[in-house]
Parts: sequence; C-alpha cells; structure tokens
Amino acid sequence: MNPWRDLSGKSPGLEKTVELLKNHPGVVILSKQKDVLEQANQSLKQIGLEAKILSEHEIQNRSTYFTMTIIKVYTPEKNAG
Repeated sequence: MNPWRDLSGKSPGLEKTVELLKNHPGVVILSKQKDVLEQANQSLKQIGLEAKILSEHEIQNRSTYFTMTIIKVYTPEKNAG
C-alpha cells in the first residue's frame, strides 16, 4: 500500500513516490496523532528511506486542533550507528 497522496488525492505509485521524495525531501504532515514521525519512518523504511523532524507547530482554530509536522526525508547511511 502506498500511503502518499498528492494534492489531487491521487497516488503517484511507489516508483514515482521514491523519486519525488529523493528530489523533494520536504514533507508536511497535518495530523491529530502524536506519533507521526514513527509512522512515517515505518512506511519509509520499506522503501529504503528515513525521515527526521525539522519543526512542529500546534495549530488551533476554534474547535479544530492538529499538529503540523515538517519532516525531511533522506537515504540513511549504510554503516551509520
């Protein structure tokens, strides 16, 4: 399953998704969940990528509340650790 969607709601396919993430590694996640980095890394690991948080911002407008998490996707070094 490919969890990525573009603004039109269409999935670009796995190969195109990997290419997009390598060329444009900045991703914004809007969510009420707190474990978005862990979830992103679970999916990204399947395609040989990882992510790190660049910033997080809590958004609240009347009854709407969510966190905007900005991540950077990267290819991990083989012998890191």
